[in-house]
Amino acid sequence: MSQISRITRYSDIDVNRHVTSRTYEHFASDARYEILVQNGITLNEYYDKNIRLHTKNSFVKFIRQQGPLDTIKVNTRTFAFGKNSYLFDHQFEQPDGSPVCHLQVLAELNNAEIQTSENLQNEFEVHIKELDDFSGKCERIENNLVPLYSDRDAFGEYNLNSFWKFFEDGRWMFSKKLDLTLEKMLEHDTTSFYMSGHCEIFNQPVAGEPMKLFTWIDRIDKIRYYFRQDLQQGEVKIASMIDEQLVVSLSRARPQKVPQYLRDVLQPFTEH
Repeated sequence: MSQISRITRYSDIDVNRHVTSRTYEHFASDARYEILVQNGITLNEYYDKNIRLHTKNSFVKFIRQQGPLDTIKVNTRTFAFGKNSYLFDHQFEQPDGSPVCHLQVLAELNNAEIQTSENLQNEFEVHIKELDDFSGKCERIENNLVPLYSDRDAFGEYNLNSFWKFFEDGRWMFSKKLDLTLEKMLEHDTTSFYMSGHCEIFNQPVAGEPMKLFTWIDRIDKIRYYFRQDLQQGEVKIASMIDEQLVVSLSRARPQKVPQYLRDVLQPFTEH
């Protein structure tokens, strides 16, 4: 197992006043590259030998909110997962060992190999999964996005953090088009928190070329609802995501049933 430690920044805080989800992926990415360095794969070798670590699938679960200047430990186990692929299991903890976040990343490593000291055991739960195609049974909100040149990483590609950003913007734009603004939610003593999600990446987008982002609701449960999103550039499917939203009463600071007004607004866009 590999371990690194990072400190959150004030700039990592989002509009809900806790550390944004993308911060955890920043830390996890550091952990993955640290493992490559431990295997002798330096940044210069990345360039010289055209080595690339491509994320193909991921799962994340948020457990405990964090604020600025919190120290977070990232414990990472690495497993071989098929040809040229590795499963990185990231467990985020506070200094006292309290769990903060769990992130699994399935990545393909091109033109290199790394040593893994562990084998997948039966008791180890793999959360990675493939997402179903849209069934066409509901309406979807369509928005336009342009992948910015400046959002590419050191290798000219869009990493998992960028895809999370695309889909976060999609949730906001979906809510705005349905007049589910932050202010409207607050009027109903309601907010929702991103609790977990799966992201599947199929292709890299072309920088500067317009993309279509389709957003809808997979299903509504008692105190949760689930966003689904597809990202497409021309006829090429780029990525898909599903994420779990927990509905919370602000005044009571506890989960509550999905309010009827919210169910009514979401119903035409709910697939199941």
